[in-house]
Formats: sequence, structure tokens, C-alpha cells
Amino acid sequence: MSDVDAKTLALAEHWLDVGQPARTLEALGRVSGDELHDAEYWELRTRAHVELEQWVEALRAVREGLELDPESLVLLDGAALVHAERGELAAAEEMVLRALRLDADNPYLLCRYAQILHRGNELDKAERVLAKAAAIDPDDPAVIQTRISHEYLRGNDRAAERLSRELLEQDADHPVGHAMLGGLAADRGSFRAARRHTGSAVAYDPAEYGDLARLVRRSTHPLLWPLWPIQRFGPAKVWLAAILTMGILTALDQTFLLGLFVVAYLFLVVYSWVIGPLVVKYLEWRAR
Repeated sequence: MSDVDAKTLALAEHWLDVGQPARTLEALGRVSGDELHDAEYWELRTRAHVELEQWVEALRAVREGLELDPESLVLLDGAALVHAERGELAAAEEMVLRALRLDADNPYLLCRYAQILHRGNELDKAERVLAKAAAIDPDDPAVIQTRISHEYLRGNDRAAERLSRELLEQDADHPVGHAMLGGLAADRGSFRAARRHTGSAVAYDPAEYGDLARLVRRSTHPLLWPLWPIQRFGPAKVWLAAILTMGILTALDQTFLLGLFVVAYLFLVVYSWVIGPLVVKYLEWRAR
């Protein structure tokens, strides 16, 4: 490889490292000749297309690269991710298992495997894979991030919150930790904390977390506060709690409190059925 070509590949990698994948592709477009038969070229092209979420182009690039170097961990991991994003979970699992046969104790690859299993709702199997990754390197940010997602999918909000705080102890600005804490805070009705954490995630990566921040801002808008019990617990649980409360108040002969409670509950029902949807549409219109 000539010095000029080596500098071009180095420049392409630099643009990836600073979050400019489009410029990476521009630099790679100036490469010609023998470099096109170098796996590094296709690794960079695959990574750039993945960053841009160009899955068709990424798949084409990763296949070209694997023909040149079938044992490239970067390309095998990229192939696993691309197939997973395309919903081809069997192919994604095959790629990551090929990579793990080459490096069985790689915590990053184990996390990728767990993420693919998450997509297939194979949570028990994912938990075993993550246990192995955590045994190898429990403080690896990739391990902690994937465990956060796993606990959230399991419905273990406390564990997800604890791991998110551990991640932020390592890196106070880590967007995954802030995004998870923001979502959990919104679920609890801690609206100020929800906005603070999602705002921190957006400050780090506006493209990745902008939609989450807008969703949290909308769901925590004061006009939607009356809907929080239904959003948090679901209509069935709220209805059962209301029936139980009315029964208790009736048994205690608390007529005045019962009347207040019935009025409040009817207001909540009307708000959730009629006013709430109108408010959501209004906030969506304001956000345009």
C-alpha cells in the first residue's frame, strides 16, 4: 500500500472516530487499486455505513470484506449487527458465533450476542451469555450497557437503575446511563429528573437521543400530569384500585370523601379518553 493510500485510510478512520461517517465514505471514495482488496478498507466502509444506518450498503461492504478476510472480528461483528438490524436474526447469530469461535472470551462480542438474543426475546439465554461477559470484565462499559438493557427488558427497574448509576460513576456523561435514568424517572413521575437526564443524553448525542428527549418532554408536560397514574400502572390496575378505594370508603361510611373520590376518578377517565389525546396532538403540533 502506498503512503498516499495509507494516509487516506488513516483519514477515513479519523472521520469515523470524530463521528463523521459521511466524510469517511468521501475519503474512501478516493481509494483505488490494491487497497480495494484490503480488508481494512471494507472494515472502515462497513463501520461508516452502519453509523449512517445504511443497512443495504453495509451488508454489501461486509460481504466484500469477509471474502478477503473471513476471520476479521470487526467484519464478523459488523455482519452480525447488520443482519440483526435487517431482522435476520438467524444470520446474525451465525455471524457472532463465528466471531466467538475465534475469540471466545471477548466481552464485546458476548454483548453483541446477548443483544441479538434480546431481539429474539431469548432472555434466559441472553442472561447466561451476559453472565459470562460480566465474569470476564464486569467493569467493561459495553457489558454494563447491555446488562442495563437486559434488566429493563426483564422488568427489573431497580437493577437497571443501579447499573445505570454504576455506568455514570465511570463516565459522568455517558448517554446510555442518562437515557435509562431519564426513562425510569419519567415512569415514576419524577419529571424534573427525567428531563435533566434525557437532556444530558441529548447533549452528548442529539441524533441518537433526540427522539427520546422529545418523548419525555411531551409525556412530562404539565397538561399530561393527570394521566400519570394510567401511564405508570395501566388502566386495569387503576380501575381495580379505584373500585377497592370506593369499597373501603363505602364500608367506612365516608360519604363526603367517597363523593370527592368518584368525581376525581370520573375526571381522570374523561381526561384520559377525551382531553388527553387532544393534548398529545396539540403537543405534537407544537413540536413540528
